[in-house]
Amino acid sequence: MRFQQRVSPHTLDAYGRDLRHLEAFCDGHNLPLWDALQPADIREHIAQRHRHAVGSRSLQRELSAIRGLFNFLIKQGETD
Repeated sequence: MRFQQRVSPHTLDAYGRDLRHLEAFCDGHNLPLWDALQPADIREHIAQRHRHAVGSRSLQRELSAIRGLFNFLIKQGETD
C-alpha cells in the first residue's frame, strides 16, 4: 500500500491499528481470521467501536482499512 497508493507513514500506522482492532474483535468472537468474517460481523465490530466513543472519521478510516485488506485478499486468492 505504501508504494502503490503513496500513503503517509501516519496513515499506514493508523490502518495497522485499525486492523489490529478487527483482529482483536475476531479473537474475542472466536472467528478464525478473515475467512469466517461476514458483513454482519463487520457491522457489529464498527457498532462496538462506535459505542466506545470512536469518532466518525476514525470509523470511516477503519472501514477503509478493512475494505483495503479484503480487496488485497481477494486479489491474492485468499478469500472470496
